[in-house]
Amino acid sequence: MTDLISVELNTGVVEVLDAGQYCSILQIPDDAKWTDENSKIWDEYVIEKAKPYLIDAIHQTDENIIVDNFSYYHPQFYNFETDKIDFVVKLSKDLLDKLFAEYQNNSEFIDFLKRYKSRDGFLSWMADNKNDFIKQCENENWRSLAQILTFNARDFLDKNQKDFENDVYENSGSLALDYEEEENEND
Repeated sequence: MTDLISVELNTGVVEVLDAGQYCSILQIPDDAKWTDENSKIWDEYVIEKAKPYLIDAIHQTDENIIVDNFSYYHPQFYNFETDKIDFVVKLSKDLLDKLFAEYQNNSEFIDFLKRYKSRDGFLSWMADNKNDFIKQCENENWRSLAQILTFNARDFLDKNQKDFENDVYENSGSLALDYEEEENEND
């Protein structure tokens, strides 16, 4: 078996699932206490629900890509970024080289790169044209891989986000979270 290359990615650069919890349907239930232990339990639970969606999205590019080492990232300040699920993809160097060669000449993909063009209110740090993509493949290949994975699963977010959110809340009541005690109005 060939050695695998490990690439650290997240749902912020591979845009196939919105894992943001802050002020969203994915946040810890309102009546749960905000404790470190509750947050840990909730994060692990949401990750377990997200795994099949993330793996399926990545496999839209190639079934041989391994996806593992999931964890939540919560920013210190939410005014510049949001929560993300970090994960690692593992693939052979041969597959990575094949993908880069294939997508450098894929006109639909090259057209897709235009979405990364900087504009008012959005400063991009990803390749937005063929020449920059080719350079990026050589220097910062994680960015190029993230763009390829996003391209192949570009309809995934719209099709699966609601199902993912429903899966999160379907059995969330069975979690061993500490909840706020209801105040007795008769006291």
